[in-house]
Amino acid sequence: MIGPLRWGELLDKVDFSDGTLIKNLTKLKNKGILLHSDKRYEIDDHMLAAWLKYKREEDGFYPR
Repeated sequence: MIGPLRWGELLDKVDFSDGTLIKNLTKLKNKGILLHSDKRYEIDDHMLAAWLKYKREEDGFYPR
């Protein structure tokens, strides 16, 4: 699984504008799904992280 990413690294990996990305990151942080610590973003929901890892292993890519 991809580990914690800095803002620029995250922005390089998605097909969103910075405005759209920050809006969605803020929503995920407010719901306790995403953690922003030491200038890095990472998934803070263990069930979601496990499911994403499973999907990556089974399908060869992360779901959209």
